[in-house]
Amino acid sequence: MSFSYYDKDNNIKRLNIEVGKEWSSYKEKDENSLMNSVFDAVDQNPDGKVDKEELNILQKLLKIADSQIDKFKNNNIIEKDELEILFNKINTQDLESLEHNHNPSQITPKIINIPDDISKLKNYTYLSTYKVFGEDEEGNDDKIKVEKVIVDYSSLKNLEAGKYHIDSWKQVANNDDILTIIPVFRKISESNQDGTQNWSEGINRNISKIQFDKTGCSKKLFEFMKKVGEEQGFTIELLDGSEGWIEDCGVVRFDKKQVIPNCDLNFVMSMYDNENKIINSRKKISYNKQGSAAQKENTDKAANAIRYSHVLSLDDIIQGKTYLEGGNVLNTLTKNGEPGAIIGEESIKYTMCAILGLDIEDACEREDYIKQALKDYSEDNINKVKRAIAEELGIKEENVTYIPQFDFHIDMHYRPLNDGQVAVPDYEAGINILKKFIQDIDKKLELNTEQSSNLEAKKEEYSKLIVKLEDMKTKTAEISLEAENELQKQGYEIVKIPCFTDIDRGIPFEKTVENAINYMNGICGTSAKTGDKFYITNTSGDEALDAYMENYFKEVVGFDKVYFAPTKKYLESLGGIDCLTKEF
Repeated sequence: MSFSYYDKDNNIKRLNIEVGKEWSSYKEKDENSLMNSVFDAVDQNPDGKVDKEELNILQKLLKIADSQIDKFKNNNIIEKDELEILFNKINTQDLESLEHNHNPSQITPKIINIPDDISKLKNYTYLSTYKVFGEDEEGNDDKIKVEKVIVDYSSLKNLEAGKYHIDSWKQVANNDDILTIIPVFRKISESNQDGTQNWSEGINRNISKIQFDKTGCSKKLFEFMKKVGEEQGFTIELLDGSEGWIEDCGVVRFDKKQVIPNCDLNFVMSMYDNENKIINSRKKISYNKQGSAAQKENTDKAANAIRYSHVLSLDDIIQGKTYLEGGNVLNTLTKNGEPGAIIGEESIKYTMCAILGLDIEDACEREDYIKQALKDYSEDNINKVKRAIAEELGIKEENVTYIPQFDFHIDMHYRPLNDGQVAVPDYEAGINILKKFIQDIDKKLELNTEQSSNLEAKKEEYSKLIVKLEDMKTKTAEISLEAENELQKQGYEIVKIPCFTDIDRGIPFEKTVENAINYMNGICGTSAKTGDKFYITNTSGDEALDAYMENYFKEVVGFDKVYFAPTKKYLESLGGIDCLTKEF
């Protein structure tokens, strides 16, 4: 290749560089020559000879340099100023900021539309700079090297039509000092929620689609839900958001938008400092903490809620200033038919950590302010937080009901039913049902109608669970009564449901849930296809108990169909079927 540039004496010098020749034969004697530094950066191999790939890199590098100054642009001579710009960018490892040499994150839109954008996404190369540390064979110190990077869009060509969010870039090869990167993408889900008609999570909504994330839906659960969907007229969609508990990562509003919880680092730090104070109100019933939506696996990844938002259309996202995990917010319709919400009181303090002190720049002052606010828990601060929550949910402040909670999320124990109606846990009823089961077992043992060892084992299992439920009944009585009174004060009708849910025992870092049974966490709706009022909840793993509760839900609540999802392993992780899904 041939090119021209201005040498140290400001004379135009022309070089013809050939493969196989020594790089030293092209260098100027001047040690401070910028062109010598460019040659050093391009010379990737220790043999000191020009190879084909090095020549290709140099050719592109000089072409980029020749485009930097408009007055001399593309005149096939590398002016001193252009050479200086190029050298500075190499030295600062910032080649990617040069015109015609952008990395894909700078020029590729975050959201692409397949197939409309596919023709624009052609493979190309750019040059990147990196530093090689340590001395070489000749004793020279660290060197700056130039690397050729191939941007490969071929992975996008076989995608089905739709919108995709390019989340990051993955290295797939690094052969002969040539790096290849491909986009890591997620499909964006287009909202089809039917406004106020589907605001409530209760029985009266029509569900057309239920979403899971790929990381939170086993093959067995997917096949089960697909079968239920075919029967009741809804589809199952698998998202690629890298977070299984998608219910917590956003709250769906009546206007189809989703409020994504505040994941600001200042909030996260304040939250961790104050979580122990927040959960003290549970009276050591449960220790499991909120904050999963703001968590991240490592420093290189965004928070779970932010990664989940990547699968949503930008038009459907509200980046929240409040901190509302979906499992602690139940969407309802009031007795007047207006959008409402039932929220666990802990969300007030989490949101206080999120929004108070935002205008204070100094981190220490902000932390002191938040600590004081949480200590005082003043009426002014509470009202400020409540207004912010109602505003972000887009509903009237008077239609938001806050209830005390004894578990980390209220959706494990409370459930909207018909409009203006809420299911609440009844441990006494659950205990009485198990006592009846034991009586039936005793009769069978007397009659010797079944194998006694199986019956004795089942009796022991029920007896152990009764002991735990008696403990839960005592511990939760005061908080449950306060919650029920608050709901009734707001005009909700209470429907008590037998509760068998043992939780984490209030011991830090010790998961001791042995009987993972939860019928309160579920998905209900009215089928537009069959007209059935249906309920999808978690199986207990006990066919007899599931059958009893199926009849209970049909007779007392009025469901036509009840389905028990294979979610036992999720219950053992302190979540359930509703925690894994978004319904539209």
